[in-house]
Amino acid sequence: MTAEVEQSLVRADPDPAAVADDLRRRVEGEVLFDSLHRTLYSTAACIYQVLPLGAVVPRHEQDVLAVLDYARRYALPITARGGGSGLAGQTLGRGIVLDFSKHFQRVTDVDETRGTVRVQPGVVQAQLNRILRRRGMQFAPDPSSAPWCTLGGMLANNAGGSHTIRHGATRENVLSLRAALADGTVIDTSPLPLPGQGTWTPGPQARLASGLLEIVTRHREVIDRRSPKTRRNSSGYALREAVDGRIDLAQILAGSEGTLGLILDATLRIVPIPKARATALALFDDLEKTGAAVVEILKFAPSAVELLDGTFVQVIREADPRTGAALPDGTEAILIIEVEGDEAGEVQDRLVRLATLLAGRLGLATEVRRAARPEDTARIWAVRKAASPILSRREGTRRNTRFIEDAAIHPEQMADFVRGLRELLRKHDLQAAIFGHAGDCNLHCNPMLNQKEPRDLALMETIAEEFTDRVIGLGGSLSGEHGDGRLRTPYLRRAYGPLVDAFQEVKRLFDPQGILNPGIIVHDGSYGLTDNLRYGESYRRVPTATTIDDAAWQREIEKCHGCGACRNYCPVAVATGDEAATARAKANLLRAVISGRLEAGVMATAEFKAVMDLCVNCQLCHSECPTAIDIPGMAVMAKEIYIRSRGKDVTERVLTNPGPMLRFGTMFAPLANAALRSAPARRLMAAATGIAAARELAPFDPEPLRPRIPSVDPEGRKVAYFHGCFGGYQDVEGEGRAAVELLEALGCSVAIPPQECCGIAAITYGHLDDVRSSAERNVAVLLDLARRGYEVLYSAPSCGLALVEDYPRLLGTPQSEVLARHIRDIHEYVLEMLEADPGLRARLKPVPIRLTYHNPCHMQARGLGDAVVRLLSLVPGVEVVPIVQDHCCGIAGTFGMKEKNFTLSMHMGRPLFESIEQTGVGVVATGCGTCKIQIEQGAGLPVIHPVRIVHDSLLGGPLPPRVAAVAAVRGCAPAVTEAPRDDASACPE
Repeated sequence: MTAEVEQSLVRADPDPAAVADDLRRRVEGEVLFDSLHRTLYSTAACIYQVLPLGAVVPRHEQDVLAVLDYARRYALPITARGGGSGLAGQTLGRGIVLDFSKHFQRVTDVDETRGTVRVQPGVVQAQLNRILRRRGMQFAPDPSSAPWCTLGGMLANNAGGSHTIRHGATRENVLSLRAALADGTVIDTSPLPLPGQGTWTPGPQARLASGLLEIVTRHREVIDRRSPKTRRNSSGYALREAVDGRIDLAQILAGSEGTLGLILDATLRIVPIPKARATALALFDDLEKTGAAVVEILKFAPSAVELLDGTFVQVIREADPRTGAALPDGTEAILIIEVEGDEAGEVQDRLVRLATLLAGRLGLATEVRRAARPEDTARIWAVRKAASPILSRREGTRRNTRFIEDAAIHPEQMADFVRGLRELLRKHDLQAAIFGHAGDCNLHCNPMLNQKEPRDLALMETIAEEFTDRVIGLGGSLSGEHGDGRLRTPYLRRAYGPLVDAFQEVKRLFDPQGILNPGIIVHDGSYGLTDNLRYGESYRRVPTATTIDDAAWQREIEKCHGCGACRNYCPVAVATGDEAATARAKANLLRAVISGRLEAGVMATAEFKAVMDLCVNCQLCHSECPTAIDIPGMAVMAKEIYIRSRGKDVTERVLTNPGPMLRFGTMFAPLANAALRSAPARRLMAAATGIAAARELAPFDPEPLRPRIPSVDPEGRKVAYFHGCFGGYQDVEGEGRAAVELLEALGCSVAIPPQECCGIAAITYGHLDDVRSSAERNVAVLLDLARRGYEVLYSAPSCGLALVEDYPRLLGTPQSEVLARHIRDIHEYVLEMLEADPGLRARLKPVPIRLTYHNPCHMQARGLGDAVVRLLSLVPGVEVVPIVQDHCCGIAGTFGMKEKNFTLSMHMGRPLFESIEQTGVGVVATGCGTCKIQIEQGAGLPVIHPVRIVHDSLLGGPLPPRVAAVAAVRGCAPAVTEAPRDDASACPE
């Protein structure tokens, strides 16, 4: 290192580029100190934004130690980060962010007998439980962010969840930790006996244990007097738990939010999955009655007791009438109660007695509904899971603001706490939802505020102070499961008085230089509650002279609160583990542009477009994002801005203009198909076009579908079929012609209008000018037929998405809006006909085939897919084996066609290929042509369009040869031991 660089590092404002250059010589992992990645790591699932010096994604333990050594040498802060799902701001810092989520994902040493497992901090909670489930075990703490939060984050915050009431929070399930200390020492913790009760091995652990014992002994009186009297506490340092009949450093490291050490791996307690569970929904006409009810419920040893107040009830009624209709008028609160055990009879009996007590003798609940079937249980929990997402989707300048959102009181104080909280909200004329884990009285409250308004910011500070006093007055904790972070650290002195002095001594003992997440838990006075807000008084939208200046798009960008749910569903993010690949990354960068944190010119850079290109327009944000943000739409807009400035990529030009290739391919099908099978020809194609040489492409059909529109409109059912490129030119027999013949056999008159490519690929790449004219022509032709009484059907989900959602936004015309209302999926249409007509169903002949169904992303995004399975199930002889975890196949339209994306595409598809293999089937059904290409190449199985199966059932005729070869292969599917795909709909609390 040069003297100049050394000098720049020791200054108060080190140069990110110089630090990055130096770190790249020291670590094997990614060093991300450019302005885009600094922006991405400046936010998390909280209300704050703090620009770091940069981020390092360590590949292994030596990388962590190297960064730690470097930071210690030059007094640079280090902040550990997992999934970025923390709500209190503890994963934000001005120094080096260490992202453990990508490479630290090993799960080892599963021991059912001892009930233990060893994990690295980047393991996702739901991922761990999928592994343990095969052995009948589980890691019990279950925060609502379990599908995407990491164990490192859970350990750092002492995370809880719905079932903490029975199984304890994370700290109570930690047996030992391997941690890197601030001085570079690595320790493996183990409980040590108190002096006089055993011997200690000299070393770092003994030194820290001795110092900790001295601090606790000296402050014992204030610890006993000022520590929260609650069932749950994630505030401050766990002094009582760390020195309690023994000295256990794991207990104080857990919940320390990365301020005392960096967790490298953990040995955790695991428990058997309960053999029996029973659930009930208790309804109340008064929120305060729930407090008395909880005290009684706890006598029955429940595994979960969850609260939703009347605000949530009303929100659910407004946003989800179907669910809301089941909640009677006058319902002011709901408790979801779960009990578990080894015997179903005993569990049910306990719940019956509890229900009788609540709604009968005590008269607290107006009604208690017990779940008799699994689907009843699912509906009850659906009410709980729907609450936060629905609240997050509400429009308006005042949004639910999480700043007094995690207090914990002893359950006996719950009625007083709820009463006082409602008085506080009424005093300041605020609307807020109250919900959470009532069994532990760990309640969340999200007032509706506008953080851009100075008056509301001042109100936040006033409320936080009054709230702190009320919580502490009841002997409570400011945090039951989310940690102190930037939200609560400024109030710890107000809350715990001289107990904070003990916290400061512990911090100096473990981290005398103060480099580990400084300012968190032990306040350094550098910030207050309303400093460093993502949206604060100084937040302004700045003009960029681009389409991003549209107010509707800016509101959409600002809706993202960074929860991290996209880490669980975004196919690119799941495959790469990169923060830049997440959906929230796109919103974060675009928000930085519209607020002036990044110059508008950055949108014309290759680096910015590379991040936007990681959105493959799968549209899962519409169905899986808790806030239902249109990330694909804003990514398309950003790509278009780049293209207007820098022009189009050659490969994208080829992939977005398939017409000439399709016409040539079908005209010279034998020659074109021979070229597709030739490795040398494919290598030449790759060199010329950038299309992957290894990609196995679908052959061209020499007899494509030809347009035909009756000159005189017939009577009866009339349909216009939009076949798309794949059904019209490539899989003509399996999709296009099969659809036409099936519809005709069902009594429909079928028109095949002249049509151009729907343009979904061009839209995805931001080539919007190339799509508008063809979209206008498609709309004109199809709308004319719709006005003549034709139903417009599609068999390719991406075409349907373009017609229904993209065209109205792209064209902005009344015609495109009207047409969108006349577009229908062919599976739903045919299913409706068959279910309504027993005579038609009776004509279905057996098709002996055992298959699984893959639901394409664009079907899932539009809430479709169930109709396909129901349709296939009507066909005699068809056995549909469900895919336990149905993932994106990875090809993502034309994304996986590119040479540069091919390997990643196959990696993205691997989870699906493995899930298909677990079904034991020989055939896969799916409605997407590119999914067919990918699955046939990646899973090595024939893929058939569902329409072809129904076609062959109704009209007879041989299945495609490759499908027929395995169609009759039957047998028992492997036992399914895993739960369905993790629900990504729950908003973090």
